[in-house]
Amino acid sequence: MLAFLGNVLRNVVSVFLLPTNYTNPNREDAMGVYNICFGKEMTGSELFVGIDVHKTSWHITAVDQEQETITSFSQPAGIDVLIARLEKAREVGIHVNCVYESGYFGYKLQRTLESAGFPCIVTPPNMIPVQVGKKVKTDRLDSRKLAVFHCKGLLEKVWVPSKEMHDHRALQRARDEVQKAKKALMVQIKAKYSEYGIAFPESHHWTKKLIASLAAMPLGSDSLEMVRDRQIMRLRGLMEDVAFYDAKIKKLSGHHFYQETVSRLLTIPGVGMITAMRLMLEIGGYHRFHSGDRLASYSGLTPSQYSSGDTVRMGHISRCGRPQIREILIEAAWVLTGRDAGMKQFFERIALRRDRKRAIVAVARKLLTIMWSMATKGTNFLPRQVHPIST
Repeated sequence: MLAFLGNVLRNVVSVFLLPTNYTNPNREDAMGVYNICFGKEMTGSELFVGIDVHKTSWHITAVDQEQETITSFSQPAGIDVLIARLEKAREVGIHVNCVYESGYFGYKLQRTLESAGFPCIVTPPNMIPVQVGKKVKTDRLDSRKLAVFHCKGLLEKVWVPSKEMHDHRALQRARDEVQKAKKALMVQIKAKYSEYGIAFPESHHWTKKLIASLAAMPLGSDSLEMVRDRQIMRLRGLMEDVAFYDAKIKKLSGHHFYQETVSRLLTIPGVGMITAMRLMLEIGGYHRFHSGDRLASYSGLTPSQYSSGDTVRMGHISRCGRPQIREILIEAAWVLTGRDAGMKQFFERIALRRDRKRAIVAVARKLLTIMWSMATKGTNFLPRQVHPIST
């Protein structure tokens, strides 16, 4: 019996590893091999393929429905080579399911496999189950772990945006990078003035007038003035870059996918065109979430929890997802509390019991669920009612 199963497995492996230019003269025999191996008709047979992706090479492991390894091999990085191998399994009726970890290589592999007819998910590395006690890590083991966990249904998957939205998101993230560099440079300029005991002009905003006054201010040292001039030049360049990206993002708001939702979000006090579009591009559309709570969880604004038996412990927010979403919402929440009396009362009630930091996070979460409701139900913002405080 063992010898028979060994022959079957070798036949399966040989079919899966056939050269790409091979044509099977005995396809009926090959189908019979797969039927015997899986014990049912070919249409029900499945192969789970884990792909450990690296810059120059990929390691691929395929397991069957019983998590038995069918084949495991390395190949040069390349989608065409992989698809040619997978085609050999599909030729004999095997349904192939692929998975790889999300990372710097993006979604091109997933889109190409899907377009070729091979279902593929992208799983977040931080959500892959951990095998406690495993002290050995290799590409082969990593790819097999992906394949086995995918077979068992234990892997989470990230939402893959359309190529068009992915391209639009590149503008948004480039804008964030430039904005971050601009803020860091502002801090450096102020720190340089403090280091040499030079009074910095009183101002809450870095206006063109303030920057011009900094550029014209004598510092009493040629070296310091040269450093200052280079910093001011870089700052002006970064401000121009931010303005460039803002203009492009505003232009995108007229796209049919964003236009209606953005127009509704603009009715919220404190939410402008850039804020609305940044959230749209980062979230990828409000309609893909079943509820506002699910969206809040995706954004990392729900509390963490550790409970056992009768003990229930609620901790800090989970901080899942991209921190940019929370940053945008916190900024909008501060403006909203100053312009909406009902939201201000909500903030103050929580601040009295907890503190202002937790209170503004609660307002941000409330704001996000309101945005979800507006986007999915097609409504505009309604100011919250002010409730009388009981004495």
